[in-house]
Amino acid sequence: MDEQRFEDLLSRLLDDELTRDESSELVELAKNRPDRQQELQSQLEAAEMLAQAEDDLRASSLFLAAVESRIGEDPFVTRVRSAMKSASPASRLVRWAVAITVILIAGVYLLRTASTPAGDPEIVRITELHGSLQWTGDGGRVRRDLEVGRWLRGGTLESLATDSWGKLEFRDGSTVTISGQAALTIFEDEQKELYLGQGRLSATVSPQPTGKPMLILTPTSRLEILGTQFNVDAQSSSTVVTVNEGRVRVTRLSDESVVEVPANHRVVAAASRQADFKVTACPRSVAVWRSQLPSGIVYGEWSPDSQRLRATPLLWHNCKKKNQKPLLLYLAAMSVSRGEQPPVELRSGARFRIRGRMESAQDVLIGLTTQHLGGGFAGKHHAYRKAENFSPGGGDFELEVRIEEFTPEEPEHPKSAVGLGLYDWWCLTINEDAGLSVFSVELLVQPEQQ
Repeated sequence: MDEQRFEDLLSRLLDDELTRDESSELVELAKNRPDRQQELQSQLEAAEMLAQAEDDLRASSLFLAAVESRIGEDPFVTRVRSAMKSASPASRLVRWAVAITVILIAGVYLLRTASTPAGDPEIVRITELHGSLQWTGDGGRVRRDLEVGRWLRGGTLESLATDSWGKLEFRDGSTVTISGQAALTIFEDEQKELYLGQGRLSATVSPQPTGKPMLILTPTSRLEILGTQFNVDAQSSSTVVTVNEGRVRVTRLSDESVVEVPANHRVVAAASRQADFKVTACPRSVAVWRSQLPSGIVYGEWSPDSQRLRATPLLWHNCKKKNQKPLLLYLAAMSVSRGEQPPVELRSGARFRIRGRMESAQDVLIGLTTQHLGGGFAGKHHAYRKAENFSPGGGDFELEVRIEEFTPEEPEHPKSAVGLGLYDWWCLTINEDAGLSVFSVELLVQPEQQ
């Protein structure tokens, strides 16, 4: 039964019909089964080659369809589209020549309308995105072909992987950013209403109309914001609200208790009524950190017997490439300064010491989620270690990676991680299961820097 289910799910993946729950099920069925992982990777690679070839043939037709939908039944466009439909697949040069002609005619119109919202229902614009994200809106339609500049109606933005993030901007200039594995639903009528089902949100909110604050709901709290900069960490059992500028009113849903959180303070709204619900000053940042596994695991499989976190498979969709099949990542990730932990500052000269094990030598990507110490998402930074840094036949390893080696995944984020706060840490291999496991991770500094 498992084998048939695996084949059915693999077929749905290749047809781009796989739901998020089915994606998780497919990953589970491939765990600890190298034969299935190999079949999955082979099918993805073959589908990627086919998709690239199909893209070349369909590109001009898809573009023309988009033009036609925006400029109506123009006779010239109609004739061109008819000619393209009748052209044989071999006549690629003819198709491209026709598409270029349409571009020249429709270009001015498209440039004028591309940056203009079509109407009031479109409430937020994508300003940044990276990695594996998807948008659910328009009556439940799921879109992975997202792009910067696109306006969106009410719906849900999901960030599906540790190294992913997305930033949205409202018409009044207010911005919200989610990162890591997170889900944010957005609605706006008379006032902005958001629901953060899980994950990390950083927001900078412009002054809101009197009596109509931005509302943010989490599983355990309700936030009212008139204008401020703050971060929210939402889980099913608790929500941590950290205010960096302004003031946020927080209601704990379990008993409707209310507190006001001023700048440089935070509060934990737990599901339990017995838990403390007190505003406290944000703690000073620290320069050293050590993992406390299994506490803080974000992704991966903990092995109590060997006391290590094993990287497990994750299907990674690139939201910027519509027809690209997902990559297969083998990922281990852990939180660093979530919840009530003090912020961890990345200082010049600091280094990570990583102890782990590889069953075979593969390239490893090591990544960080960073934040500005004064508040706000600062991007993802990463560093590489080539396969030659590991024993060819596998075995235990110890690596040291300097903070200065980490570079941003997007050019608009700080070029150096020095001076930023550390939120998440992860490592992974791409497409190959190298049996990567992590025993411990430390952030070390010179004694005089502590």
